Amino acid sequence: MDKTLKINKTNLGLFFLLFPYFNPTGLKYIPALASVYDAIQLWKLCACLYIWFLYFRKNRVSKFFIWVFSFQGLMIATTLLNHAYDSKVITNMLIATSLVMITELCVRTCFDKYLNQLWKISALFVCINFILTIIFQKGMTFATLYKSTRNPLYFLGIDNALAGQLIPFVFLATLRKVLKATGNNLKDNLELIVSYAIALITIAIVGSATGVFIILVFIILSVYYSFAIKRRVPYKLISIIYGLFFIVIIIMQSNNLVVEFVSNLLGRSMTFTGRNILWERALSKILERPILGYGYTAGNIEVWGSMFSSHNMFLEIALQGGIFSLLLFIIITWLGIRKNAKKSVQVSNTIVLAIFGVLLKGLMEVTIPFFYYIMLALAYCTIPTFNGDSNNEEMKLD
Repeated sequence: MDKTLKINKTNLGLFFLLFPYFNPTGLKYIPALASVYDAIQLWKLCACLYIWFLYFRKNRVSKFFIWVFSFQGLMIATTLLNHAYDSKVITNMLIATSLVMITELCVRTCFDKYLNQLWKISALFVCINFILTIIFQKGMTFATLYKSTRNPLYFLGIDNALAGQLIPFVFLATLRKVLKATGNNLKDNLELIVSYAIALITIAIVGSATGVFIILVFIILSVYYSFAIKRRVPYKLISIIYGLFFIVIIIMQSNNLVVEFVSNLLGRSMTFTGRNILWERALSKILERPILGYGYTAGNIEVWGSMFSSHNMFLEIALQGGIFSLLLFIIITWLGIRKNAKKSVQVSNTIVLAIFGVLLKGLMEVTIPFFYYIMLALAYCTIPTFNGDSNNEEMKLD
């Protein structure tokens, strides 16, 4: 038995290591709770360092960890070379790598406890957010950010950012269902249906069109492929579709028949709330410095008298780390998807559709969600099945 996770055999140990990664964004904008947010940030740093200690103590470093570490290291290098140092680039590296580490360790030793803890923490915050959204449908007016932006702030963030929190929620609900060997258990089915309903109602109230689209795509495709026909998702076809989305929406923008058709259908200009201007500026700046980019900074694009991000995950990676960083990120994602294809149909479908959902969100938003690294690590690892709340000390892999 691997002794490196001795402390994490208990739910309390896993809770300590996983909880701070779900730190609600809204806390830092509520004056009375700002110190709580800062304390959880410090907690997260401690958890990252302890996970590193556990991983390197007796564990063999995986190839996937090396890929992720190389990507994060390249982002740090380009930032330093551009003299644009930001402490968050180090924080991002610690978070990304530690999440890969803890996932790899728990898959081998206590996967059932790991998945259940992820689910419980995610469900707790989503349910708190759901209740507050019902009470404050126009956003938390007592939060400081509310007065400085046209987008209302909720407990887990703003519009599309909140969608980024809901993707892991529906993903974990679905993964728990497909991994349990309880058939059509009424309790499991009800849990899944309620989870889907909470996610959709929340994002509908918030009014994020992108969020509604992403959550609906995940739910519909998951139900169809994993529960209705139980047929493997054509991940190569999905990759091609995503590539076309990127070319049509991000590269060509309004200069194509698809966008023109949608504009005419909806009776409004498809400017993506000004994102098309940011994408155009981002593409031109990437061409100016394609190798090293501009380093990790709060914004590289000056529009409307202020600095902005590109509002696209792939463009931002290229802006900050250059083309090689972007290529490395694509390779990491593709490696995970290819390895994931070897899993059982239902598990494979759930993971690849969650990855697809994050990438869809990445068309409109800049951040790589922390949970994306958990999804990729689960895609790359061979994971066991379990019976609900198993109390086994150790899981045997297939």
